[in-house]
Amino acid sequence: MSSIVNPLDAPSVINQETRSSNSMISLIKSEFYKLGKTKAFYLLMAICAALAIAIAFALKSGAAMAAANPGNADLQDMAKFQDSFGGAWFVGYSLGNGLQAVIIAIFVSIFIAVEFNYGPMKNIISRGFNRTQEYLAKLITSVVASMCLLAVYMLAGLLTGTALWGFDPHGVASVGSLLTLFLTQTLLIISYTSIFVFVAMSLRNNGASIGANISIVLMGTFVVQAVSLLFHTKINLMNYWISECITQLATLNPVSADVTRGIIVAVGYTLLATVLGSILFNKQDIK
Repeated sequence: MSSIVNPLDAPSVINQETRSSNSMISLIKSEFYKLGKTKAFYLLMAICAALAIAIAFALKSGAAMAAANPGNADLQDMAKFQDSFGGAWFVGYSLGNGLQAVIIAIFVSIFIAVEFNYGPMKNIISRGFNRTQEYLAKLITSVVASMCLLAVYMLAGLLTGTALWGFDPHGVASVGSLLTLFLTQTLLIISYTSIFVFVAMSLRNNGASIGANISIVLMGTFVVQAVSLLFHTKINLMNYWISECITQLATLNPVSADVTRGIIVAVGYTLLATVLGSILFNKQDIK
């Protein structure tokens, strides 16, 4: 799915004399060069847009079926959404399913693990570069790419929803609510990305990284619920898991306590995954 780019071919060719901030800048430039040459990035952006559009049309079709079959109890939940339909509302609604996180998990796994599969990472490390800086360069590039994927997903949903129902026919949106939605979702996706980077840098294999990272998105909720039930915790651990925070904040009218908790959760997971990932990467034997 991706094109393999040798870091040695990047315009920001790394040399032994570049240290500290200059070294970091060179690493970041090299990573962005490779990102621009990674076909999977553009393919997954297209998939993000296609998914958002497909969900919008599926929602419209489902609502039409519910209206045509008022006696069908299975379709009545869909009919309830009709009073909320609008481009701005749909952006939040579409984020609640977590599909954007799955796509980002796939991209990060491909982008990072391929470095180990074909040897470029060993070449970088053998030139004496600071491993922590290399890890951070990978993380920064992955975060920017993830934000692009999220932005494409949200923009496609906004434009499609607006075309189908109007931007905000029921007056539920505001600049502040849209900004809060984007910023909170961005922070939470960054925290997911930091975990995906940690996993990919640890497993160093495309298939294993993709499988593990998708499992974190899809199965993480069940694991947290199981732990909560097993230990009979008084605190609802689900409120402190990323996917749950994404769902709670995938709305134009979030509860202020949920916003605060979501920000804390995002920052906490980001810092934890980054610190642990850097430590582990510094201790790994790169082959």
